[in-house]
Amino acid sequence: MTKKAMMTSRPPRTRTLVLGIDPGRARPKGLAASIVLSLDEVTRGIGVVQPAEPMSKAALKAFLADDPLLAHPELRMVCLAAPLTPLPLERRPWKARAVEIRLARGAFSSAERGPHMPWIANAKVWPRYEQAVPLLHALVVRRYPLLTLTAVTPSSEFPHRCTAEVFPKASLAVLAPREPLRSRPLVTQFFGQLDDWLFPQLFTASDTTTSPPIEACLQSLSSCLHLDPGTLLETQRIARIRRPSPRREPLRAFVAALQGILALAGAGCLVGATGDHEGSLLLPASWHPDWETEWSDGRRAVPKLQRIPVRPFTDPQVATFAPLEQAPRAMEESDRQTSGESEAASSEQLALGASEARGLIQCIQVRNFKSVSKEGEDGNGLDEIQVG
Repeated sequence: MTKKAMMTSRPPRTRTLVLGIDPGRARPKGLAASIVLSLDEVTRGIGVVQPAEPMSKAALKAFLADDPLLAHPELRMVCLAAPLTPLPLERRPWKARAVEIRLARGAFSSAERGPHMPWIANAKVWPRYEQAVPLLHALVVRRYPLLTLTAVTPSSEFPHRCTAEVFPKASLAVLAPREPLRSRPLVTQFFGQLDDWLFPQLFTASDTTTSPPIEACLQSLSSCLHLDPGTLLETQRIARIRRPSPRREPLRAFVAALQGILALAGAGCLVGATGDHEGSLLLPASWHPDWETEWSDGRRAVPKLQRIPVRPFTDPQVATFAPLEQAPRAMEESDRQTSGESEAASSEQLALGASEARGLIQCIQVRNFKSVSKEGEDGNGLDEIQVG
């Protein structure tokens, strides 16, 4: 991976880098992909440092283990488009994670043509989790602990470096109205997967005189946030790849990296539950009203599931978390701004089987607030999983 552009000298604290990775299908000869995006902290422009590149599974593992990029001082986050848990699971669970249950209900379900998050409890999805476990281990060794919900202190510092789970379908879907998703091709048809279809709808313009819809979405999420011209060219390049493979892996790596940029720009949120075998997704902070209405439906709610916005301080290396009400664009102001740093977990808690990983897992602590969720029926998690 070429680093010449990334290593160009810049004034300190002028940009932040995010590495996006899609591990791809859980098969030995399947492809993975990675991309590096940057956020200019002055202009709020989102740039491409390293274009989306397909790679083999072996190359991805070697890259995470040895590449100097992960020691670069400007790289703050690695976003994996794969299911992750704070502690690795040794066997397939009997029940889905809370975030998977909620994002497979109602408008999120495949029956409603939504993003429908697959369940790691499903035998066909479990290999994707198993594939991600050693990748997370490698990142922890490189000092990128998993970003997740834990404990109950009033506030805590956003870690200087972390790994985050991203579900690209949901990251794209919540920015768009629901109705157009209903008319997309079936999942078994050409470009029937939600992200395959929605990506060009959001990132390409109808003509040369207009901007792509994603620009308006970014402006609504955070003032002045925009895609640089080179980034627009990269999205057009990805959108022009006509076959789902090898297009899908670069596409999802790009969306994963963009989601990380949104989080570091203060335009992201965590959706998840506490627990060693649960997990938390990074998603945009503000959703289209159609999805906010769906999220607020108490009949679909899942106990203990929380939606927590990421709020950076003026210092780009620090951020806090505070509760997010389940209402359109409503983020209550935090009444306590003290920040603290959680202790690293012991090697027994890591259970990753590597002594060098000892003490590296750090977790983000969030305000304990009463969930507005109510108990509902679990979905079966079997829909829309035939394609990774």
